[in-house]
Amino acid sequence: MTLDSFFLPKNTSFHLKGAYDMVNSCDEKDPLVASWSEDGLYFIVKDKGTFEKKYLTEIKYASFVKQLNNYGFKNITSLIQASGEGQKGEECFRHDNFRKSCKDLLRKIVRKKQKDKNEELIHFSIGNGSVEKQDQNEENERLRRENRFLREKVKHLLRQVHGPGIGELMFLRESIMIKRAYR
Repeated sequence: MTLDSFFLPKNTSFHLKGAYDMVNSCDEKDPLVASWSEDGLYFIVKDKGTFEKKYLTEIKYASFVKQLNNYGFKNITSLIQASGEGQKGEECFRHDNFRKSCKDLLRKIVRKKQKDKNEELIHFSIGNGSVEKQDQNEENERLRRENRFLREKVKHLLRQVHGPGIGELMFLRESIMIKRAYR
C-alpha cells in the first residue's frame, strides 16, 4: 500500500479508508501484527517491524504515526498499559471517528489546520492561565526578579533573627543545599 492509499484527498479533505481497511485486514488475517481493541474504539499495532514491512511498504512507521497525529489521532498506549490491558511494545491509537464497523465516520476526520498545530506548540500552561511563547521570556524575567526579591527578603529576615554575620552564613548554607538538591 502507498501513502496515497492511506490518506487520499477527497473534496479538500483527506479520508482514511486505506488505513481503516488495513486495520480491518490485520484484525482478520494478521491479528498478531495489528488489530482493533475488543470494544473497537481504538486500534493496536502489536508488531511495528512486521507492520512496517508488510503494510507500510513505501513509508516508515514513524511517518505513519506522524500522519495519524496530523489527523487528530491520540496515542493512548500509556493509558491502556496503565489499566493493565496492553502489552509491552504495542502502540494504541484512538480517534473518536475511527472505530471498528463504523466506516461512515471516516468522513468526519479532517487534517489539523497548520494554525492548530502551531498553537499546540506555542502554548503552555503557567498557573491558571495560558501564555504564548512570545511572552515566555517576559514571564521568565518576572520570575527571576521575584526570586531575587525573595532571596533578599530571606537574607534580611535571617539577619534580624541571627545577627548580620550568622544570618548571611545560614543563607549561604541554605543556598548551597538547595543547589545540591537540584543537581
